[in-house]
Amino acid sequence: VVCETVGQAASGASVREGMAVGDTPAQLGWLAGAFAGARRLRRVAVVHAGDCPAAWHTALGALSAYGCEEVVALGRGTAGMLAYAVGALHADGGLLCRAEGMLLVDENGLPLSGGASETVASAARRQDLPVPALTGGTVRAHTSLRGAYLDELAKAWHCAEGIHVSLNCKDRFLRAVAREALTRAGHAADAKAPLAIAVTEDAAKLLTAENALAPWQQWLLCARALRLRGEEVYDVRDLGLAGDGFLPPDGSEACRRQQRLFRDGVAQLLLLLALFSAESPADALRALPALSRAEAEVPCPGGEKGRVMEALLADASPRPQGGLEAVRHGARGVVRPDPLLPLMRVAVSARDAETAQELCGLLSDKVRRALEKKENHTICGPLTTGDASPIIEP
Repeated sequence: VVCETVGQAASGASVREGMAVGDTPAQLGWLAGAFAGARRLRRVAVVHAGDCPAAWHTALGALSAYGCEEVVALGRGTAGMLAYAVGALHADGGLLCRAEGMLLVDENGLPLSGGASETVASAARRQDLPVPALTGGTVRAHTSLRGAYLDELAKAWHCAEGIHVSLNCKDRFLRAVAREALTRAGHAADAKAPLAIAVTEDAAKLLTAENALAPWQQWLLCARALRLRGEEVYDVRDLGLAGDGFLPPDGSEACRRQQRLFRDGVAQLLLLLALFSAESPADALRALPALSRAEAEVPCPGGEKGRVMEALLADASPRPQGGLEAVRHGARGVVRPDPLLPLMRVAVSARDAETAQELCGLLSDKVRRALEKKENHTICGPLTTGDASPIIEP
C-alpha cells in the first residue's frame, strides 16, 4: 500500500543540502524511499518533530519497503538527538520528519552534502528505486533516545558548581529537553536569573543587556569553551579563521564531532555554561579576538557560477571545504556560490572593520566584472580600443 501511495508522487519534491521538501506526505514518503535506495541504507534512525504524523508513518513504511533492513523509530526528537542516535546505533543514516520537510543525515549524523542530496533527488526524479520487498524491513520502536542523549550530554558537560540560567525557548518540547539537560548537568533553570540564554534547535545564544551578539561571536564563545578544555578548534562555521589559531576542517572524527556540536542548541547551552563556570560572561566576551566581519551577496545566474569561480582563481585559492579564499593585509575573504539561490556570497574576516569592508568590496567587484565580461562578449563581442587590443582585463 505504501509503495502504491508514494510511487505516484515523484513530481514536485526536491532535495537540497540535506533538506527534502514535498507538498504532501506521499511526496515526503517517496523521497524517504529514494534516500533509502540511493544511499543503500541497511539501518536508519528516524525521529519526528511532532507536527507531521502522516509524513512520519509514510516515511517509516517507505524506508522499510525500499531496502532498509532495520528502521529504528525513535519517536519525537531534535536534529541533535538524531545525530546522537545515528552514532549510538551505528546507523547508515538518519531522517527527521518535520511539517516543512525532512532532514536527511549521513552515517556521521551530518546533513547530506550537496552532491549526496543531488543523488537522492535524481533517484526520486528517475524513480530509480529498488524493487519493493514483499515483506519489507523491520520497523522497531525505540523509546529511550531522550534519556540516553541527555545522559551523554551530562557526562560530557557536568559542572560541580551549577549555574542558574534564564532559559528563552519558544518550542515547548525543546524547552523541556533543555531544562532536563540543565538539571542533569548540575544547573538550574530560573526565570529570574541574570544570565539569560536563548535556545533553538541548532544554536544557543547568550543574551546581553547591550548590543545583540553576532552569530560569529556566539560561535567564538563556544570555541573558547572548547579551548579551555584543551581541545583544538576547527573553523567549522567557515569564518575564514583557519590558520589564525583555528584548524581548517579536515574530515577527521574530531572535526565531525565539533560539526555535530555546533548544530545542536542543547549541547551548546551546556557548553556555554561550562565556560561561564570558569569565567564570567563579561570576561569571556572581553577575551574574544578582535574581529570584524563584512558580508555581501552578488546576484549570479546558476549557470554562470562555475565560470565566475574559474575567473577568480587568479586572485584566490581553492579551499578544501569549498569556495575560494583570498588573503589581503591580514584579512581573509571567502567567495562561494549559494547552493540554492542565484547568488555568489562573499564573507570577510579582519581585525578592523575598514580592512574587512575593503576586501569584501574588492572581491564583490571581481565577481561583478567576471559576469560583465560574459555579457559583453555575448551581446556585442569583445570591446577594443583603436589598435584592436582588448580593454577587458584577461
